[in-house]
Amino acid sequence: YSGGGGESGYIAVHPQDPDLVFAGDHFWVSRYDHRTRDTKWVSPWPAMWYGWGARDVRYRFYWTYPIVFSPHDPNTLFATSQYVHRTRDEGNSWETISPDLSRGDTSKMEPTPRWGREEIAYYWGPTSRQTNGDHWYGMIFTFAESPVASGVLWAGSDDGLVHVSRDNGRSWQNVTPADLGEALLSIIEPSHHDAGTGYFAATRYKLQDRTPYLYKSTDYGRSWTRITRGIPDGDFTRVIRDDPQKRG
Repeated sequence: YSGGGGESGYIAVHPQDPDLVFAGDHFWVSRYDHRTRDTKWVSPWPAMWYGWGARDVRYRFYWTYPIVFSPHDPNTLFATSQYVHRTRDEGNSWETISPDLSRGDTSKMEPTPRWGREEIAYYWGPTSRQTNGDHWYGMIFTFAESPVASGVLWAGSDDGLVHVSRDNGRSWQNVTPADLGEALLSIIEPSHHDAGTGYFAATRYKLQDRTPYLYKSTDYGRSWTRITRGIPDGDFTRVIRDDPQKRG
């Protein structure tokens, strides 16, 4: 059955009410109630942005932007554009709790056409500016709150920045590894055992670099260690997870 959202995106089930589902679609958030089968759009900014370059939109929500519940408060839900947004009333109101956590390079935020002539003819006729979330750049691609310590928030952008907040979003520190460069932070994973420990996986294959990028920090991102020994150089890495029961 349709559980809210659309053809893409995260799905977040309410921790205390599994009939309530929050899901992403392009740059919208929906609230689906399985009891009534009613869908309600509850986006931080429920506007349509097809055809616009990313530099011209208010909030840059990626095609598959994070939508996650806090592991400490079942009524707190996060969603991310270039900012971190938070709601405590099921999306009826939102607050923005971060600055822009991307590089904000507007030279890479122009409108783009759809790829093939066949697709252009099918969707929009002879000319097309079907620019939307999957064509945008400079956004938070991965986000998580520490399961160990409430208010410790980790965010990674699609253009290679890592930020940490230790005070529930009141302040943020750029803790990007010096040797990472421009990369897509695919998954960021706080440790299930230590509040200051976090991991992330990044990719640069769209820049013709298939190197695996896996990092670990034990001091809230102040320093990072590459942990890719044993992975072949050409096997790029999309994801890393911390075993919730077994340390290490």
